[in-house]
Amino acid sequence: MDENQFWTNLWRTAAMALVAIVTVIAGCVSHNAIVLKAMVEGGANPLDAKCALDSSERSAPCLLRATVK
Repeated sequence: MDENQFWTNLWRTAAMALVAIVTVIAGCVSHNAIVLKAMVEGGANPLDAKCALDSSERSAPCLLRATVK
């Protein structure tokens, strides 16, 4: 294998890995948005629904919401 083919294959593999990572992240974000919309349409408070789906328990709106209740 010559050097040009090696670098082409390397960059192609790196590009495919980047596309796969971006696709997975976009799918997760989209799924969370769909679930949040369904929860709100089902009657949940939007802030409570967002905090239930939020992986960070230390976000400011969720902390404020928890102290008010």
